[in-house]
Amino acid sequence: MYLFTILFAIFYWIIYGNWIGGCLVTSLFLVLFFSIYFSKKDGNVMKFSFKEGTQIFVEGEKAEFFGNFSGKTFYNQREAELVYFVKAGLRKKKKRCSVKFFVGSKASEEISLKLGVLACDFYEIEFKTLKWKDVTGVYTAKVELNACGSILVLPKRYPLEFMEEKLKKRTQGFFSDYDGIRSYRPGDRLSNIHWKIFAGKRELYVREYEEEKKTPQKIALTLHGVSPKRYSDYFSIFYSLSAFFIEHGISQEIYFGNRSYFLESMEQYEELFYFIFRESLEHVPELGKRKVIWIHLDSKYKTAEDALYDMEL
Repeated sequence: MYLFTILFAIFYWIIYGNWIGGCLVTSLFLVLFFSIYFSKKDGNVMKFSFKEGTQIFVEGEKAEFFGNFSGKTFYNQREAELVYFVKAGLRKKKKRCSVKFFVGSKASEEISLKLGVLACDFYEIEFKTLKWKDVTGVYTAKVELNACGSILVLPKRYPLEFMEEKLKKRTQGFFSDYDGIRSYRPGDRLSNIHWKIFAGKRELYVREYEEEKKTPQKIALTLHGVSPKRYSDYFSIFYSLSAFFIEHGISQEIYFGNRSYFLESMEQYEELFYFIFRESLEHVPELGKRKVIWIHLDSKYKTAEDALYDMEL
């Protein structure tokens, strides 16, 4: 290296006749060379880590993902950049993102990845590269990362007070005599119809026996014919209705894609949506003649709340 400095200075002096200028230019090249060398060496200890496990959010909340940069301290602050990709499972979209931050005398730096408000979906985050400038600011060092994280964004859930009121009005005055009475649904046995109520109100109600209450309600999901812009409304309708059933002790068999899922508690929704958002929902489940509630989203409804308000028990 010393030989290179001497030769370059001699070469510069022969061409330009300036010995001092040759030494200065050579020194600059040496500084750049060693800066690049040590930057590449620093890359061996640079690390990025994050909190493991899927982080849960609800649509409408601002999603924020925290990571940790560690491995090297610098006397002067330097700008670094983390490049990562966010892939949506349901919507099949992949977006390149980056966040810039400063590293300095601290051995560890917390990095905040503010992803903003995300639509309901399951997101895989692939951390790709970590880049920073060398001491000269000319060279950009880069480290390839092999780290992944995930975020689950649940749909909005709307309270169905109007359904509660309908239920109370339709069955008012009759629960004192019977354990369970509900509105007639196509397929109910005629022997279970409460004819006295029909004579008084001209509406069909059936007696609900304990074994019937234990029968899971079947619900089918398909996005066939649903615009991607309405996916959030579609799943809000399903989530709101399904949770209403759970709160009233009605378990469910959920059919989506080529899968089915038995649902009986509120704690299962995170796992359920994890499976749903990773499944191809363009497929229409083949359920034969089973009594199934199909979740639909008519184009006449501008919002999920409009559709839910118009639904009947």
